Amino acid sequence: MNTEFCGLRSDNQTPRVGWAQVIPMHRLPVVIKTSALIALGVWVSHGAVTSTHALVTMFLGAFLWVALYGLNEWSDLRLESGAALPVSYALLLSGAAMFTMVAASYISGKIGLLFGLMIVSQVLYCIPPFRAKRYWYSALVLSGIINPVLRLESGAALGIHSVPMQLLMAFVLLHLGAASRSRCLLRKRDSGLGYVVAPVYLERFGIAVTALGIAGSFVVCYRQIVPQFLALFVALAAGFAVYSWSSKDRNIGQLRRAWLWFAVLAIIFVAIMALKP
Repeated sequence: MNTEFCGLRSDNQTPRVGWAQVIPMHRLPVVIKTSALIALGVWVSHGAVTSTHALVTMFLGAFLWVALYGLNEWSDLRLESGAALPVSYALLLSGAAMFTMVAASYISGKIGLLFGLMIVSQVLYCIPPFRAKRYWYSALVLSGIINPVLRLESGAALGIHSVPMQLLMAFVLLHLGAASRSRCLLRKRDSGLGYVVAPVYLERFGIAVTALGIAGSFVVCYRQIVPQFLALFVALAAGFAVYSWSSKDRNIGQLRRAWLWFAVLAIIFVAIMALKP
């Protein structure tokens, strides 16, 4: 086990890996979800999803998170697996992330700032000497609160209204539930790496906030804060939540394979928003 978090390990006896491991395919659904959340932010703020600025922001948001998830994988491979990955990978990924922030600033200073906050939070989460991911609750703060809010607000910056608070709360609760489930399933890994392991009560917390998020999403649809047909997507999300929490033997790999369906649904969702202003 490697615990040298204040410096990057380099071990010539460890296997060398490449870009396929740094940018794995299982990240594709959450990259697509980034664009979908930006599109949703545009839509609920009464912006035009098909405008050039919106489409470019969605592309830049996806590109940003390819780079940021790549940084996360790079640091994990170096620090947890001892893989001999060069620092040049991190420099290239960091440069790509900074490029998206600068490009987004030309669209809107607020979007550039929001992208910058995403970069800072991800660096604090995964890069030494900070590496907050050693603590289970950091994943809840980042994945459950910071990331969904920043993505929605990046889209809302192109609209004329703010994101409705009821919708924002529902999304935060759903993401908190998903982050809780992931961290519970990673207890064995976290323990082996010497990380602070998620407590037993996190399951109860995760189930509770997931249920509240689903209920809140149905309320948002019922009150027509978003179109009522979106209740169908909420029902599908509820089904996935039941699948996710239904077995103690579930593993993170199974959930990642199921996330591919969310990528398909996200694409359909964006297409609906584009066709139904």
